[in-house]
Amino acid sequence: MKPDALKDAVRYLAVRSRSEAEVRAYLAKHGHDVSAADEAIEALKQRRLVEDGALARGWASELAAEGKSGRAMALHKLMERGIPKDLAEEAIEAVWQEIDEAEAAARLLRKKFRPSGQAEINKMARAARFLKSRGYGAEAISRALKETFGRE
Repeated sequence: MKPDALKDAVRYLAVRSRSEAEVRAYLAKHGHDVSAADEAIEALKQRRLVEDGALARGWASELAAEGKSGRAMALHKLMERGIPKDLAEEAIEAVWQEIDEAEAAARLLRKKFRPSGQAEINKMARAARFLKSRGYGAEAISRALKETFGRE
């Protein structure tokens, strides 16, 4: 057991903001026991150095600004980084409230597929699969295809 869990955690956080889960995993990987990690996390929370809610909102805003993913993909990315599902969903809902997801999907399609004139069916199918893989919902995909290619 290493006695400097808090010091290691602060050093880890110096690079960029991290979720509580990321800090816990880091401390475990570096030989700190669970109780030392708990104490370090509690101290970080008191100093507001680890705040999953604020972190989730910030990451969700970044993902929305990039315009490369829809709600489902953003939720997946937040949870992948250790944000609890309820906090991730709350952050996504708050950020995406102001975003027209179909318009964002259409911008992404125009950039990726650069349609010219009448689009072929297979190109539209590829575009639909591409948007689905980026986490866009069926309604947003349908509207984006219609806007980009002129039909659903």
